[in-house]
Amino acid sequence: MITPPASLATRLAGITLNVVNAMLGFAARLAWRDRLPDSPARICVWRTGNIGDIVCALPALAAIRRTWPNAELTLLTSPGKRGAPGAQELLSEASWLDHLWVYYRDELSFNGFAREIRQSDFDLVLRLPQNMSTPWLELRQLAFLRLFARVPHARNFAVGSLRWLGRGPARALSKSQDLEHEADRQLHLLEDLTVKAHAAEFPLPLNEQVQAEADRVLERYGITSLTLMCISPGAKRATNRWPASRFGEVAKRWINDGGRVLVLGSAGDHPLGSEIQEIAGPSLINLCGESPILLSAALIQRARLLISNDTGAIHLASAVKTPSVVPFSARDVPTRWYPYFSPVSEEATRPIVHRRSPACSPCWLESCPHENRCLTDIGADQVWRSAEAVRALRTAGSEAPALTG
Repeated sequence: MITPPASLATRLAGITLNVVNAMLGFAARLAWRDRLPDSPARICVWRTGNIGDIVCALPALAAIRRTWPNAELTLLTSPGKRGAPGAQELLSEASWLDHLWVYYRDELSFNGFAREIRQSDFDLVLRLPQNMSTPWLELRQLAFLRLFARVPHARNFAVGSLRWLGRGPARALSKSQDLEHEADRQLHLLEDLTVKAHAAEFPLPLNEQVQAEADRVLERYGITSLTLMCISPGAKRATNRWPASRFGEVAKRWINDGGRVLVLGSAGDHPLGSEIQEIAGPSLINLCGESPILLSAALIQRARLLISNDTGAIHLASAVKTPSVVPFSARDVPTRWYPYFSPVSEEATRPIVHRRSPACSPCWLESCPHENRCLTDIGADQVWRSAEAVRALRTAGSEAPALTG
């Protein structure tokens, strides 16, 4: 299949992004003119966000650890406000991470924060910036680290979107064939540092205790991995949520075929799980609010597949090599936040993404004036056929189905 040439607007958007990032890189080299240390003793990686953001940063974190195995490694992170899930729930037991430093946006003291970073004596601070960061935010963080925290070396100031220029340029960039997955984008930010990144890896700390608890959950409900499908019906934004009734229809068909279903999510997702259970029947198990993040990852690891909205669960599934079927909202760009799949991944783990591309996409809206048509146009039949295809693939080991639009 021949890829059509990019439009002039798309090419200009790509050039703009590259120029802005080159200027940010130059600003960092100007601020820190000394050569980076070959063997930094104390490294701080600054990555903020929730579950999906942190999972997508794991390959970069793993590459940093592999490059400097003897360094004292700190992850500086924030999930936003206190109570939001993030690295604390995901990486507090990670043996490859020396320190996890969590702060909360609404509780932060500028001077105190700068003083604590300064007193930590980091030799090198590496930013893994958010996709939606802006040049102004990156320059502000650069100035903060150089002038107030006074760290001796810092790198990786970059943006991944043109949303700060308006929807027109941002939409043009979203049509680029070169739009990277977020995990690959973070890895590529490290290339100038000669960081060793041969292939993306996701070192989730699924220790023996977590694995044993997952086994106990399946035993408690009489579930075997061969019959298990997990569902994650929640999402932070209403514009990312496929109707719960359709999750229920798919779950009912799976159960009627002899399968079992676990619904995973936060306590706030419990009503969605109950709605799905009403449709699918009492054999469906609603674990929303009862399965911490790592336990959910271990349960997804044991499943034949995951059906989920665009939320952290799809990235957990990629990390544990379980295929997912995703009704994907068109509020955001394609590719960047899809479940991760690389050319060296096993075909049996390939995700299937259903995404519509209406004229209004990507919109980046928190609520949709068109009744979420980009999601409601995706029928339960389509998702069910994909679930059947994944089940057949996992059973027979045949060629994987392609990503769908």
